[in-house]
Amino acid sequence: MNHRWAIALLAVFAGLSVAYWGMLRYEERGRQAAHDAGRVFDVSAQSLHEISIQVEDRRPTVGVTDGDGRWRITAPYALKGQDEVWNRLAANLVELHRERIIEERPRDLAPYELDDPRLQVEFTKADGAVHRVIFGKVGPMQVNRYAQIDGGAVVLVPDAQYAHLNRELLDLRQRYIFDVGYEGITRIEFARIRQPDPDAPKPEGSYPMDEIGVVVVEQTDEHTWRMLEPFEATANAALVQGLANELQFAVGHDYVDAPEDLDDFFLNPPGARITVYSEEDSEPQTLYIGGGTMDRDRKMLFAKRADEPAVFQIDGALYGFFPKTPDAYRENRLLTRSAMDLERIHYRRDDVDLTLVQDDTKRWRLADPVDEPADQEMVSAIISTLLKVRGESFPPISMVDAGLADPAITLRLAFEGDDAPVVIRIGHVTDDGNAHYATLDTGVITLVPAPHVRMITRDLFDFREKRIFECEPGAVTRIHLHFDGTDYVFAKGRRWTVERPGEKIWDSQDDARALVEAVARVDASGMEVMEAPDDLAPYGLDEPLVTLTVEMADGGETRTAGPFRIGEPVPEQSYLRFAALEGRSEIFHVNQVIVDNLREALKGVRDR
Repeated sequence: MNHRWAIALLAVFAGLSVAYWGMLRYEERGRQAAHDAGRVFDVSAQSLHEISIQVEDRRPTVGVTDGDGRWRITAPYALKGQDEVWNRLAANLVELHRERIIEERPRDLAPYELDDPRLQVEFTKADGAVHRVIFGKVGPMQVNRYAQIDGGAVVLVPDAQYAHLNRELLDLRQRYIFDVGYEGITRIEFARIRQPDPDAPKPEGSYPMDEIGVVVVEQTDEHTWRMLEPFEATANAALVQGLANELQFAVGHDYVDAPEDLDDFFLNPPGARITVYSEEDSEPQTLYIGGGTMDRDRKMLFAKRADEPAVFQIDGALYGFFPKTPDAYRENRLLTRSAMDLERIHYRRDDVDLTLVQDDTKRWRLADPVDEPADQEMVSAIISTLLKVRGESFPPISMVDAGLADPAITLRLAFEGDDAPVVIRIGHVTDDGNAHYATLDTGVITLVPAPHVRMITRDLFDFREKRIFECEPGAVTRIHLHFDGTDYVFAKGRRWTVERPGEKIWDSQDDARALVEAVARVDASGMEVMEAPDDLAPYGLDEPLVTLTVEMADGGETRTAGPFRIGEPVPEQSYLRFAALEGRSEIFHVNQVIVDNLREALKGVRDR
């Protein structure tokens, strides 16, 4: 192909592309023109100033806007509008589409049920122009609905658009109880209201509201709340934030906009007052709480805002967040920080003084007095206990009198990114023995139930990894075993054989595998001493019942575990035996079951 032909083909391709683009643009303009021709009203949503929605024979709901997307309801009551719903309604109204004209000048609206319309929508533009559309029954194909425009032609419009316009007052009003800014609720006041004596004469008008038990909390930063009344203290951020979230997103149900008597809702006087603030210098918003009720097996509360006459119902779950005592919102958790950021624990009790650190894999290790893996479950259990335990009260007692100047247990917890650790102390037991004095990680003195204290009262052994002997059964190639005075050597080639005693064989390979499984994993049940003495006779470890050494194949090399020795039963605990492992200084307790399983497996060794 020469250059002239190539240029000609490119020109043809360019011409076809332009023609195709022009065709698409023409078709799009045609579709837009057809769509615009089918629109009932030639107006924009921004030009609407007032909309009236009347569902069947109910009173119309009238909304007004200044064109800024914010709506207020002027009828049947002066209310705040649900801006999102009103704006969607306005958009659907101006996009109302005529599918086809049924009658230009109808003489009888009854066949379309437009004489008693399902819905009447009237809107006024900013220039004062008024338009009206009424909706009747659904069309024969069930996808369109009859409508009349400005008292003139009867047309078919999409039933889906009718559904978007068919809104009642409950849909159109602002149902969120509080108008909350971007920062959310930043201050909450709660007060119970003294109830009148039922035998006292009822006054004319409203009962006086005598507040008792006022509790005030205020947010100091994103994750911290502080109590201001009835005393100053750190607040339980999780509990207070839960209340703040419930209040922020609380919505009203079953409105009574013109209640005749507040007594019917137990709001004269109310049972409680809740006042919230949102953002700095915001105006307070007050909600009064009345009596409880049931709505379709759901517990609800009657309520009303102080600045509005309407009574409504709110979810009764909110009651669970109300403070039952003046100090209910006070921070009472032993540990208020997230365990995700915890990276170091220093634990001290009597002669127990140890340090736990997290390694690069987020597993806990003992760093002092020994350097070895920690018992992960034990460390997690103690951290979980610290997170769950709550102080039961805050007694007025000094650190010295509470035994906290020289505590029985001290935990210093270091968190990632913090220079100074937080400290939790456990002090004296109370006279009744049911609790201990303790300090929260904030330093406040509280009382902690004794069972929780027992859960964090631990010895060094409790923190140590309990597995003292382990081998992978599939990797074991040779076992040297001294058991009850007899020396055995077992080897694995294609199958397990007995090398010593020479006159013995395995009765079954299952017995050989049972022996391997019996010693594959041995956990210590306790520790007798940290440092074994020179004289092992008191433990039966000078002439042990069991001496075990296991050889394993490890990537072409041989790795050895042991010798592991088991001696005499632990006095008064015959289900345990003393044990020791080569290379470890401790004398452990192990379960008698290990010996029983070995003895059972060795029954499979018989004479040739």
